[in-house]
Amino acid sequence: MDDELRHIAQNSLQGLLVDFVDWREDVLFGFTNFLLREVNDMHHTLLDTSLKLLLQLLTQWKLVIHTPGKASEQAKTRSAEV
Repeated sequence: MDDELRHIAQNSLQGLLVDFVDWREDVLFGFTNFLLREVNDMHHTLLDTSLKLLLQLLTQWKLVIHTPGKASEQAKTRSAEV
């Protein structure tokens, strides 16, 4: 895989995860499906870096949820939708 393309995809996934509350589950679901279908367990380094990215995405989600500024924005967004 191309390192530059991988880096751009990683930044895009993180941006979607952090900035768009409604897309978080879809981003993680899509990425895990990609891992299951496309990443062969024979390529240990690719599998390792992909799992590290998954952990990083989950960590970003956790940080966004526990950040006071982002949490209040999420609450406003949810209350506006209702």
